[in-house]
Amino acid sequence: MSDGAYEPLLAEDVCPCAVVVMCLRITGNKASLTWVEHSDRVSADNYHAEILGGIALQMLVKVACEGKYISPSMSPRFGCDSKGVVHHGNHPWRPLPANQSQADVLRYYQNLVRNCPMKCKMYHVHGHMDRYLSRHELSPSEILNCDCDKLAGDALRWAVEHNCYINRFLPGEDIVVSVSGCKVTGLYEWAITRHWGKKLDVRITTPKILFPGIVLTSCPEMFSVWATKQVSGFFGNNHLMNHIIACHTVDACPNCGCHPERPQHIIFYRDPARSAVFNSLVDRLVEWLATQRTDASLALLLSEYLCGRGDVLMSSLCTPRSQYYDLAEVVDSLGFRNRS
Repeated sequence: MSDGAYEPLLAEDVCPCAVVVMCLRITGNKASLTWVEHSDRVSADNYHAEILGGIALQMLVKVACEGKYISPSMSPRFGCDSKGVVHHGNHPWRPLPANQSQADVLRYYQNLVRNCPMKCKMYHVHGHMDRYLSRHELSPSEILNCDCDKLAGDALRWAVEHNCYINRFLPGEDIVVSVSGCKVTGLYEWAITRHWGKKLDVRITTPKILFPGIVLTSCPEMFSVWATKQVSGFFGNNHLMNHIIACHTVDACPNCGCHPERPQHIIFYRDPARSAVFNSLVDRLVEWLATQRTDASLALLLSEYLCGRGDVLMSSLCTPRSQYYDLAEVVDSLGFRNRS
């Protein structure tokens, strides 16, 4: 029996597991072991801990079988309360999907099952049944699962207190991919994209003075999202969607057929339907400004400037004596394209 116990309130980047092996037919002897891995916040979760339990059980069996005669009729049954671990253990030759979570440990786990000296059979056990039944009402498998869960929890608390963990690089791993010192456990493309995305986000949000006359005291998360789109040029247009779902998206404007459809075309194209959508978004912005008790003259200035869609200067919509005239000149120096 194997089990994992993930407790993010105690340690959100630590994954413990436990294994209990028992002879139910003859001796009744029982052996157990526990592991605790200091993972990272991205890969650490309950599924990762469950897979570590399956790996620990396979390695225990491998060590126990070394130098001994293994009869072809020996086929132990391994229980686990994770259906994912059971599924991959019963289908060790099945390739993993490209977007499989916890792919590194699952691949290692499948390799251990394929090379196990005995033909093992995995089965699912409902976990935490001691919450609903007394111990004498539990089946032998359910009792072992509850014992595993308790051992894993105790191992977690001991490891956190003593700062003692196993090495994340498992014995015999052929290939290990790391990004910024963190082991990649899932899709490599996602990990690399996330890594570079974080670096870009830090670079564009660190300055307090983005443009002359505009000083930021703080950078909200949504501002970072907007700034990232401005710098990278990534918007929800067909030119970019064509790269993601090419077989379902045509890189052309659905209204006029212009190819390719880029952000500038969406902003400046005066199709009646698109203009109606644009104006409705401006109306929603004005409504939101009212809920935030924004100065009515500033809200009106922004509304008229946006509805002009690059045909008017913001400074022409207010007088030089206006308190917003300096702001309007800065916006005009940036241009409508950079403010949209």
